[in-house]
Amino acid sequence: MGNGLGDDLRKLMLAGIGGAAVAAESAKKGFDILVEKGDATVRKGKAAYAELKHKASPSSLIDRVDQLTPEELQALKARIGELERQGKE
Repeated sequence: MGNGLGDDLRKLMLAGIGGAAVAAESAKKGFDILVEKGDATVRKGKAAYAELKHKASPSSLIDRVDQLTPEELQALKARIGELERQGKE
């Protein structure tokens, strides 16, 4: 009878150690996944920033102005005039 209790305690202890090992492995896998996702997000952000920076360059802005309709160009000129007047005040 005493032997059964000792075996049960030993199994309980081994189960606890095994549970800790499984938890540690799962935590490492989860951490690795988070690091990978974070790295991918940073790379996407850098790419988006580079694209936005390129789209906002003066040459691309001039290209976009060249594509405006006469009505859009007139509205842009009026807006620039308003901003210039506000700057002088």
